[in-house]
Amino acid sequence: MSSHRRRLGLNKRSALAPAKPNNRYERSYPGSLLHLDSKKLRRFCKGKPSAGAGWEYIHICIDAHSRLSYAEILPDERKERVTAFFKSVKAYYESMGIQIEQVMTDYGSGY
Repeated sequence: MSSHRRRLGLNKRSALAPAKPNNRYERSYPGSLLHLDSKKLRRFCKGKPSAGAGWEYIHICIDAHSRLSYAEILPDERKERVTAFFKSVKAYYESMGIQIEQVMTDYGSGY
């Protein structure tokens, strides 16, 4: 049995400890930094991907302090859609009493 644990790298107690999170950080108060991103999603018809079904995009915003999130599924990533999404984000966070100070995204043209 111990050779089996050794082979799996589980022969030491330290190997059983949970891994530390990678590069997680937190801001000191809500609204100090919001992360914006989008992800392309394949649209399905009747449970199967099919020709011509197309794409949808999930746009998401996460507060770096509270992890409070806001998301919408939209048809594209065009600047008009992104601008409307950000207006919705701003209204949502303000309704929660959070004033936005900084926004960060790694996405290009739309954001």
